[in-house]
Amino acid sequence: MLCSVAGLLVEMTCGGRTARSAEPYRVQSDRTPDIRLSVSQEDIARFRAEHPDARILDWEYMLLCGKFCFELLRFNGFVLHASAVAKDGRAYLFSADPGVGKSTHTALWCSLYPDARILNDDKPALRLTENGFYACGTPWSGKSDLNLPLCMPLGALCFLERSDRNTIRRLDDPAEILPLLFAQTTRRMGSARTDKLLFLLGKLIEEVPIYRLRCLPNEDAARLAYETMKPQA
Repeated sequence: MLCSVAGLLVEMTCGGRTARSAEPYRVQSDRTPDIRLSVSQEDIARFRAEHPDARILDWEYMLLCGKFCFELLRFNGFVLHASAVAKDGRAYLFSADPGVGKSTHTALWCSLYPDARILNDDKPALRLTENGFYACGTPWSGKSDLNLPLCMPLGALCFLERSDRNTIRRLDDPAEILPLLFAQTTRRMGSARTDKLLFLLGKLIEEVPIYRLRCLPNEDAARLAYETMKPQA
């Protein structure tokens, strides 16, 4: 099937869960695809050896996601482990390790603000364009399968932590930010692609406001994050 993902024409040989997730991204085009994705039996054998507990239904889904992340770097893009919420025509990303509460926090935005929508709940794509960074929905969005086939300017990025009170601060030191970003991206991709990823992460640090939010899972935290991260008049 042909899909438009992150502004790129992607040809995917897939079925099952991947095909269902990719259906909203399906397009018709005579243009040569920018990216072609498929899974071989060798890919599956290697994946099973590395992830013996993964469900059969997830093999293709996860392998194609990994290949998309790998290929996206050729187009000034990468995938970040985050939950992305869209509001006021911009995307706001919340990144953290699994189980910290990314999805809970962005769901609170949707509860608090009627115009807020989940752009991608687990693996949004970020692309550097001549107009800055854009965040895009992808067919890969974790357990929730919440995603939209849209791209929006990236308003801000926030690293989420649990706390017994709500506080937020902007991060300014690249030495503090880079390890946080790198930990939530695809690695093990060879030196040339790693260099490209590090270049893009450096540009992201330069161009996009980045915050750390320590919070409770409540609407006050969502309100604090939005009021701090939104563009100021």
